[in-house]
Amino acid sequence: MPGIGRATGQTGQRVYLATRCFSNTVATALATRIPGRGEQARVVSTVNRWFDVMNSRAPHNAVPERCAYGITAETRAKQDAALDAMDACMREARKATPKHPLGLQALLPCQQGVLRSNASLRGLYGDLRHRHPELQYLMTSHLNQDCLENLFSQLRAVCGANVTPNAVEARARLRILLMAPSPLEAVSRRRPVEAEANSSFLSTGQQLEMEPHQPSYISSAAVEDLDIEVQEPGDAAAVQEREECLEVLETAMGPADGGPSIELGPQREGLAFVAGYVAAKCSHLNASLGSPTSSASPGDLSSLPNSWIATISRGQLYVPSAAWLAAVEDFELNFCLLMGASADEGPDIMKRLIHLIQLKQPGLDRRVARKLASTRLHLRLRYLNGKLDAARAERRAAQQVRQHARSSRL
Repeated sequence: MPGIGRATGQTGQRVYLATRCFSNTVATALATRIPGRGEQARVVSTVNRWFDVMNSRAPHNAVPERCAYGITAETRAKQDAALDAMDACMREARKATPKHPLGLQALLPCQQGVLRSNASLRGLYGDLRHRHPELQYLMTSHLNQDCLENLFSQLRAVCGANVTPNAVEARARLRILLMAPSPLEAVSRRRPVEAEANSSFLSTGQQLEMEPHQPSYISSAAVEDLDIEVQEPGDAAAVQEREECLEVLETAMGPADGGPSIELGPQREGLAFVAGYVAAKCSHLNASLGSPTSSASPGDLSSLPNSWIATISRGQLYVPSAAWLAAVEDFELNFCLLMGASADEGPDIMKRLIHLIQLKQPGLDRRVARKLASTRLHLRLRYLNGKLDAARAERRAAQQVRQHARSSRL
């Protein structure tokens, strides 16, 4: 996935990069699109399921592993299976080194921590059920230290280069954060570490929202207890799933090497996904653009390139109608002719793209045309920015090698 493999320095410690890398979307892509990566896909899926079990934030969810631990006997069986799979993965995994190419015998601290966390969760649930039979489930997100780690990252980012404050300095920095209207305003600009602007990346499931009456700055309640409201599972989960899956389409939706053509395979699968994405976003404007996979007819599913959608969907992703997919494919041809292999630098690019869509589809709502144009343009720009970032990283690495070679000669 773009941006994860190139994470260096302090950026490599960000939790949200791990949650993006170890996700169901990445596991499905490895298993279905890259031959010979079945074992890697299994490990990624195992870690993703374990993340979900250990970060449950709502009693019920469409994904069983994201439900509260022990909410039902069937759900707990699936959650225990995810914990068992993670235990087996941690016990079998070994870190290879130049001195030990077959791997170290001892487990790493992180592996021991995962095993201890899994055993502690099972033990805590059994002990609480024994002492309090009326207890039904555990919200595992309340058992981790994510909020404390987030506070530590804010404390380290204050006061410049000193990222290891002592007890007195930590207390002074905490006082500064409590008085600041926003934690980011108290962060030093010359800090060597990055401060997270938003803690929503700590969740692999539902997004979190603060209560309306709570202030936007950190108060003592952030250290003592978190008063949060969890969004109900349903449409929000489907929207988040669609947003995550858009990232997978960046490569497939880039400029075609052979000119503007609709090819069978990943690119046409990507067009079908984009058409379904726009249909879902604009379903209140035009319900004929598509339908969810849970209610789509077998004929609609068999007549479209929907293997990727059918693989990753849990029933809420949209399958475009045949007419809408044909309109999107026609727009793709015009888009490639207009943009070429990069991006058109002329003025009013959005107006011109919308005009192209409405010329071919006169009866289409302008808001639907705008959504299609903005989505396609967004994918192209992300593709080009990714190529620029990769080129910069290569030049930076080459420069570092040259500097190291010159210093070695001295």
